[in-house]
Amino acid sequence: MWGGAFPEEAIGHIVQDFAGSGKVAREINKAIIGDGKWFGELMIKRRDKSTFDVQLSVNTISGADMEPIHILYAFVDISDQKKAERELKKSHELLEIRVMERTEALQNLNRQNIREIEERKQAGKLLLQKEKDLTEKSLELEEMNMALKVLLRQREKDKEHIEMDIFDNIEKNIFPYIKKLLNRKKIGSVEREFILTIESHIKEIVSPFLRKLQTTYMQLTPTEVMVANLIREAKTNKEIAALLNSSIQAVEFHRKNIRQKLNLKHSKINLRTYLVSLS
Repeated sequence: MWGGAFPEEAIGHIVQDFAGSGKVAREINKAIIGDGKWFGELMIKRRDKSTFDVQLSVNTISGADMEPIHILYAFVDISDQKKAERELKKSHELLEIRVMERTEALQNLNRQNIREIEERKQAGKLLLQKEKDLTEKSLELEEMNMALKVLLRQREKDKEHIEMDIFDNIEKNIFPYIKKLLNRKKIGSVEREFILTIESHIKEIVSPFLRKLQTTYMQLTPTEVMVANLIREAKTNKEIAALLNSSIQAVEFHRKNIRQKLNLKHSKINLRTYLVSLS
């Protein structure tokens, strides 16, 4: 991510070494000193001075005496997401301009129609030709409205893809590290509590995405949706149990229920293959 060759080139450094803006770095440090944490998006720079967007979560890690001993910076590369958001915003702005233009054109057309109606009263000979012109213009407006509806539907689909990308990034780039931290033998109870709190807050953040998955996977419970998504990501029962703080037997029970609700109970179809086909 940083363009370096060794972990030491990033671990142990302060946020000023990476932040693209000194002002933002000072704001982050102020929040750490005051609240012990910071969360948000910012532009950061690599070793070659190029910049990219990240989502940053900063937390202080305290010792048994509750005194800070470490600062943990968790970065997630959201360059693709921000690029997509900017492009989506640009498309939305262009769409709004086009709608305004079409609205103005429609208003002008309506005024023209009124004048034409008055003219028809005076010129019966032109009546049929004018009616034909109006029909053609109405068809043109209908086609334009249909095109605008297609663009709006595509915008909603793009938004859903962005949300799924966020969920996938969190699942792939954050949850595995939380699992590794929880499995460390020397971790203290305070640190474990902090990690579990972080995990809980992350799950709250991605809960809207899970609700969308729940509608995709029909009648599954929230826990079954989480298990189904982890299966789709090729996680083993052991890995899923660790991520959900559950037992392997519980995961196997959820697998069985998922297959039954997806009508795969008596089928030889691989569950992960089927779930991937739904995405």
